[in-house]
Amino acid sequence: QGLGVYSYPSGASYEGEWNNNVKDGVGVYKWPKGGSYAGEFKRGAFNGKGLRFMRSGAVKSGRFEEGVFVEALGMKATDAAASAATDASSAARKAAEAGRIRETTSQAIARILVKIVTFPPMVAIALASAAMMGGGTSAPAIAAGASPLPAAVAAVLAPLAAANRPLVLITLGVLFQPMLPRLQARAAAHFLTTKYALSLLAAAAAAGGEAVAGAGGRG
Repeated sequence: QGLGVYSYPSGASYEGEWNNNVKDGVGVYKWPKGGSYAGEFKRGAFNGKGLRFMRSGAVKSGRFEEGVFVEALGMKATDAAASAATDASSAARKAAEAGRIRETTSQAIARILVKIVTFPPMVAIALASAAMMGGGTSAPAIAAGASPLPAAVAAVLAPLAAANRPLVLITLGVLFQPMLPRLQARAAAHFLTTKYALSLLAAAAAAGGEAVAGAGGRG
């Protein structure tokens, strides 16, 4: 009950007042191929005074019953209903837009936590920490069997995690802006990807290769 916007599978749409999920009150109905009706509704159909705008450009001003035009009336007679319908349509759009951007605190926290957990550099740090459990401060120093990950994997992950710590802090600052405009978010993602991610992956791979080679030489 109240104001609302609904788009039908056919492409038609309705913006205006509702009652028990049925068009009731005043509003604007638009057909997918053009044309619209602005006026009074009852029981989900055109009932009362309104204006029917045809695809051809013609206008029917009058009274409707169950969607059927039954009586022609002057524009002055239907102006109040059409104006109220237009106002209700505008208010319904604003309410729908506000509903889309409104976000509860718990939803915002959950969304941010998901982004943090699934953020690749954060995953790299977590894996590197797991790889170094029970070992020293660097991947080559990990004792055999002490790490839950192979030594070669740990050797690659450790420098990747260390290199990505500044990137994690930078990106977390972006993630903690729940209403960051789409354009700014796109620019930030592009900057982080082109300036940091690829070069850090290359550096981590090189460092990991050197570490594995060193371990092989000592063997």
